[in-house]
Amino acid sequence: MLIFSFVFLIIYHNIVYLPSYIENMVIFSLFGLFVLILIAKSPKLVAVSNSIVIKSFLSADNRQRVTSSISEFQKNTPKTVVFLIMFLMSFFLLLIETAVFWLIALSLDIIYPFYVFVIAVPIITIIAALPISFGGLIMREAAGIVILEMMGVAVAEASLIVILFIPVLIISSIPGFYLYLKSDKVMKSIK
Repeated sequence: MLIFSFVFLIIYHNIVYLPSYIENMVIFSLFGLFVLILIAKSPKLVAVSNSIVIKSFLSADNRQRVTSSISEFQKNTPKTVVFLIMFLMSFFLLLIETAVFWLIALSLDIIYPFYVFVIAVPIITIIAALPISFGGLIMREAAGIVILEMMGVAVAEASLIVILFIPVLIISSIPGFYLYLKSDKVMKSIK
């Protein structure tokens, strides 16, 4: 998602002025994610981070949790082909989600350039994915209002856009829910 925002930041950088804090937020988040993946993928960097950072700042209980999470991440890293397919699918789905936000805005006669949503929606999606609320509910809306306002969208218009995204999300989830209910695992547990 951050790569999606970063690519479009590069494309739109010279076309329209974006607030520097938006660019900095995306770049800093992408850099932080890259560093975390680099540390988790390299056994030498894991050892260094364990000895310096983790031992200095975490209690013994939390240190054990972090090191076990990193070792599980290293064991369960997908193969390159699977990773590439997952990346392309995520990119495509994020593009669809961005288009849905933009189309909701257009249907309300709220006219903003597409790049506003290209940069805001991935950040909103990342915040909604945090395990704080049930399915990202309320987090998505609050983040949507704040991030869209940072991009220059009026608060009332941002509120309308993110609130109307909820029924779209629910309606689009109905086919998947139906298929889940018809799956063999669910049918066996019912019987």
